[in-house]
Amino acid sequence: MADIHSVLTAIAADTSLSEWNPVVSYLPEYELKDTKTAKCCVVPSGIAYRNLSRSNVQKNFTVEIGFLKSGKSLDVLSFVTQLETLSVHFMEKTYGDARVVAVDHEPLFDADQLRTKNLFQCVIVLHLTEVK
Repeated sequence: MADIHSVLTAIAADTSLSEWNPVVSYLPEYELKDTKTAKCCVVPSGIAYRNLSRSNVQKNFTVEIGFLKSGKSLDVLSFVTQLETLSVHFMEKTYGDARVVAVDHEPLFDADQLRTKNLFQCVIVLHLTEVK
């Protein structure tokens, strides 16, 4: 049976995230100075249960992956394109005992943070279903 921690750990270990320095966190916090290098935080967002029959329950996970990078001259289009490619990559994956069934960008990037703090911030939301 899938558990949230094993799913988070498997996502953070995905080699496609390695250049973003992924970490699993239940209470993510970063100082602006910590975002000079690219950061990625894998965070649980929710678990939903659905009855398939009287004796079978389906477990659905929602996981958010936050991406942070600060700098004076950030190439936003390059980051958005890179994260769009990652989203397609995630659609083909199974992590632990859970399969990715949908991916959302929420938000694609935060324009206010970009304007005020020169901080690129994006969240990709993975929706996974337990594989039995």
